[in-house]
Amino acid sequence: MTRRARRERETMEYLGFASRAIAAAGRRVGDADEFELAELVALRAVLEEAILTGIQGQRARGRSWAHIGDALGITRQAAQERYTPKRPAAPKPFVCACKGDGCEWCQTLAVAS
Repeated sequence: MTRRARRERETMEYLGFASRAIAAAGRRVGDADEFELAELVALRAVLEEAILTGIQGQRARGRSWAHIGDALGITRQAAQERYTPKRPAAPKPFVCACKGDGCEWCQTLAVAS
């Protein structure tokens, strides 16, 4: 078996283990208190981050959005819209409160804040 085939098999086994562990955690939390329930719910963010990391890795290896969409059972467009990393919004242009064109004093205040 090639190294790549072994890694793919091991990855599937690892994902199966993770799935079983999360299912078991759900059963355990059913008998636990609300704080443990909150920890289980917090795993959702960890899983979402792991999915994004996996998709970024696939894209870095040259996988197309169509390929990723097919694997997920969604369209290329849906995969791209859902999993493209969001860019932070560009800062709004500074408008001077005094003159509307940005005097030195107001720009200094804007940089300091």
